[in-house]
Amino acid sequence: MHPIKFKKKWKLTYPELSRILGYADFTVRSWGLEGKAKRNPHFVVYQLCALLDEKWINQGKVPGQRHLIDEMLIPILYEDAPNYVKLIDECIE
Repeated sequence: MHPIKFKKKWKLTYPELSRILGYADFTVRSWGLEGKAKRNPHFVVYQLCALLDEKWINQGKVPGQRHLIDEMLIPILYEDAPNYVKLIDECIE
């Protein structure tokens, strides 16, 4: 899933998306630009967005409704970090 599509689906701000994906705010914003300043995200970013989308839906979160970002982010950072790293590594290989 493209990160800008993920951002719109979950009604995230650019700083929130930046925090979730671990990229600088400028980089995240450049993914949504047109013209010379546009950058394309790495494949791993697409995978991470798809995994987060699936996880949040499985947790009962409703796309399009504003959720507290910390509520959605804390389990990812602390509980599931090893699982996500393993899944992303498998996607890259």
